[in-house]
Amino acid sequence: AANAGLTLEMPGPIRVYGQGLVDAVERGDVTEATVDGLVRDLLVVINRTRADERSCDEPEESVDDPAERALTRRAAIAGTVLLRNDTVPSLGRPVLPLDPSRLTSVAVIGPNAVVDRSMGGGSASLTPFAYRTVLAALEDRLGEQSSDITVTYQPGVRIDRLTPVARRQQLRTPSGEPGLRLEYVNGSDWDAPGSFDTISPTSMLRFFGTTPPEVDPVSFGARVTGSFVPDIDGPHVIGVVSTGPVEMTATPEGGDPVVVVDDPDMLIPRTREFFGYGSEESTAVIDAVAGVPIELSVKWKTAAGNGFAALRVGVRTPDPDDLFEQSVAAAAAADVAIVVVGTNDEWETEGFDREVMDLPGEQDELVEAIVAANPNTVVIVNAGSPVTMDWVDEEHPNPAPAVLTSFFAGQEQAEALIDVLTGVADPGGRLPITYPKQLADHAAFEHHEPERPADGPPQQRYEEGLFIGHRHFERAGIEPRFWLGHGLSYGTAEWGDASASETTVSAADLGDHPIRVVVPLTCTSERSATVVVQGYVAPLAAPVERPVRELKAWFKTRVAPGSATEVTLEFGPDAFHHWDVESGAWIVAPGDYDIVLATSAAPDAEHQRIRVTLT
Repeated sequence: AANAGLTLEMPGPIRVYGQGLVDAVERGDVTEATVDGLVRDLLVVINRTRADERSCDEPEESVDDPAERALTRRAAIAGTVLLRNDTVPSLGRPVLPLDPSRLTSVAVIGPNAVVDRSMGGGSASLTPFAYRTVLAALEDRLGEQSSDITVTYQPGVRIDRLTPVARRQQLRTPSGEPGLRLEYVNGSDWDAPGSFDTISPTSMLRFFGTTPPEVDPVSFGARVTGSFVPDIDGPHVIGVVSTGPVEMTATPEGGDPVVVVDDPDMLIPRTREFFGYGSEESTAVIDAVAGVPIELSVKWKTAAGNGFAALRVGVRTPDPDDLFEQSVAAAAAADVAIVVVGTNDEWETEGFDREVMDLPGEQDELVEAIVAANPNTVVIVNAGSPVTMDWVDEEHPNPAPAVLTSFFAGQEQAEALIDVLTGVADPGGRLPITYPKQLADHAAFEHHEPERPADGPPQQRYEEGLFIGHRHFERAGIEPRFWLGHGLSYGTAEWGDASASETTVSAADLGDHPIRVVVPLTCTSERSATVVVQGYVAPLAAPVERPVRELKAWFKTRVAPGSATEVTLEFGPDAFHHWDVESGAWIVAPGDYDIVLATSAAPDAEHQRIRVTLT
């Protein structure tokens, strides 16, 4: 690992480095100079981020700044990508933006509509100051517009692999506050006197090396107490995943305790949860009554030398047999259906890779059924990475007319989505990656698993070279779902003839005299148009293997109705250079290049080409 350049082993505990690295140096397998280089790289990062200027003695602060909230909301809007927005015959116009004055009923459908899926899993998951669900934000916003608009919700399908983490509003501490009581204890005896008492707002507890000052960060335990208040009758499944020894009971009011898990010696097998430290989920069924609390009691502690500590308690509520059909019926009865599909931190996290590109559960079937039932449908894809979306293609029998993606847009995601849905804001995002139609189309598909020779260790090879993303699709002649840079606006703009500052220039002069390309833009709609002019460079006779074209410059702007503007793209040496292996340096090769101006990497999105010659 050291010889291959691994600077930081994550997550803990140390399995490769530490004493193993010392031994490797003493054996001569790794040189001290190699270790010095790895350390130097880490020190450079520390210096550049000014981490060495911060005092570890200063207490952490959380500052809820309204200006920062506004900034995160603008960022979420700017990153929301409108993938499709076709005219619907029954409306005579596109579904989006929604016009609340024309609505009397809205059906909101999908598992991600009533939970906050604004962050990924693992280290990407933090505790925001506040969060909103898409359903709550839409209800409030439409309620402000008119009291005559009815909003209904149906989950449609379930996508959870484990029992879902309990929602805060359904948790109560022993004193009746929202959340669960979390009582820390020092040492390995979870029955010892408590050292610190707090409230956890969720039943997902992660201890990323940060514990209160009163708690031993290496060896500690916790007692978690409180109750879960069901909102419907029926059998509820309680589930536990733990990185350490754990005992848990669930007690219905007036009933006997039910053992959910009893694993003080960590005999339950480990899984890929929590970076491979999490146990298989243990479950028990409680026959619950709506509004009657189920008392939860957990005793848990860290595992010696584990280095990562977490506890997850989930509750799965019962579903009606016709859950899917109820959702389709609700969509058919509404003026417009808003379907929120996607993933969650069980499917997208840093601890493991997704094995399929399809949406989990029957979400694809849900979208198809709802679009067939109501052509006035908006699909919001709430996922951090590409998913299969056959229902977005023109060739599909009932393509979804309006599709947008927010990715995981942070704590202001819901408000930003409603801004875009109702036309308060223009969807400003463009895809930062190329979306394939199927998993096999990925450049890395043939190399995503290690080779396992019979006579040696596994070898993970990275054979894509330069050809990742749109570069791979263009070279292979594969049509993706959406190209890099794809994204629509509610407004439209007309491009004028582009001009270049010069078309023949010495390669040596590019640093001081970069080529500047000016593109005139005129808004041709009653709404402002968001335009992202993208400039790709295509070498015509490269001396080494090069992609067909590469994105080298771009400019984003908004053009107001009735106005015109110009954007300028600049192409310096780094727009044309390639890495020369023999000399170990960047080289700008003389020759002809095309600067391709486009709205995305798609060949049919090309607007103009400007031929330039480097001498």
